Amino acid sequence: NSEALENKLLASSERISHLAELDDIREIKQQIAEEVTQLKQVVAEQHERHKEFAAHMQSRFDRLQSELETARHEATLDALTGVLNRGGFDTAITQWVTRHDRYGKGFVLAFFDVDHFKKINDTYGHAVGDRVLLMWVNRLGTAIRTTDLLARYGGDEFVLLISDITLRDAEQRMAALIKAVSQTAFTFDDAQPDARINVTATCGLAEFDPGETVEDLTNRADQALYDAKRAGRNCVRARKKGVLSGLLSSIRG
Repeated sequence: NSEALENKLLASSERISHLAELDDIREIKQQIAEEVTQLKQVVAEQHERHKEFAAHMQSRFDRLQSELETARHEATLDALTGVLNRGGFDTAITQWVTRHDRYGKGFVLAFFDVDHFKKINDTYGHAVGDRVLLMWVNRLGTAIRTTDLLARYGGDEFVLLISDITLRDAEQRMAALIKAVSQTAFTFDDAQPDARINVTATCGLAEFDPGETVEDLTNRADQALYDAKRAGRNCVRARKKGVLSGLLSSIRG
């Protein structure tokens, strides 16, 4: 430490000061050379200790930084499904709007509801309800691209940000997805193959128009979802500039 270095330097200084009392120049030179060698060694040892301490502190800082980043990331994930949670989505959509607005490009926001989810919970229990949500997320995961972004908005409601796509193409893709889900029975008890239920979902779409706000976009997507629910659920509806789109995809029956 610095105190030990200071003591060694003081001792060396005293020894050098005594050299003035010597008459033999060769002995003086020899002792000075020895003192210089010792001082170099002390400085080198101190420098090495400083390097080790600095390396230790850097390693500790890197580890803490990594743990902090991991904690931040985990805080944005939904505990059940593993996709982004509402907070993570709010951050992501703000970034999407800023980036796409800068380049004058659009993207599509999709809102999903699992149909009659409360009834599923009430009839089969929350454990089955959780498995239904996981099944739905897995199905969504197989249908989206790496450039898209999926999040749990809350409860049985999910949101999807879809890049590089027109509103019409997004309607067709989501309609095909919802149709595929509705045609697949969900087995909620592996020990009982007959313990199966049909799960359907409803989707509302809105296309981001450069210049609008996050609130404008989410409100239109939310309204499109209610349009689909009023149409009987298990279907897709879309809104652009507050007007119901022309496709009005319906897959009921």
